[in-house]
Amino acid sequence: MSKLIADELTKLNKLKQDGVITSKEFEEQKKKLLYDNDKEFENENENEFDQNEDDEYYEIRPSKRTTAGIFALLLGTFGVHRFYMGYTGLGILYLLFCWTGIPTILGLIEGIIYLTISDEEFDFEKDRTYPDFEENESNG
Repeated sequence: MSKLIADELTKLNKLKQDGVITSKEFEEQKKKLLYDNDKEFENENENEFDQNEDDEYYEIRPSKRTTAGIFALLLGTFGVHRFYMGYTGLGILYLLFCWTGIPTILGLIEGIIYLTISDEEFDFEKDRTYPDFEENESNG
């Protein structure tokens, strides 16, 4: 909490003790003061994220890699992980051959791979729903 806010809270507390404002008014002013400070803090953080969007991307989003890995291990037989990552054709192929057991083995292998590679590698090489996937696919 900044010194200015602490000073304002001290002034408000003194006004309450002197009887100039009621306890209810004190609480309302306190909430407003802290709420405004939170809004300023959020705006400052939004600007930081805009400046470092690529660096911060992996810190602010949930990991699709982990979800896809768990889907592959538990529901790989039916190709759920493939549908989740945007490979609808392969998902349908897994569904068509689920009775053979081959998709089960592939799902286990893919699940282990997904859970052992980094988020960056997963996004750039495996995940079709990642915004830059098409650029990376054409580059390599």
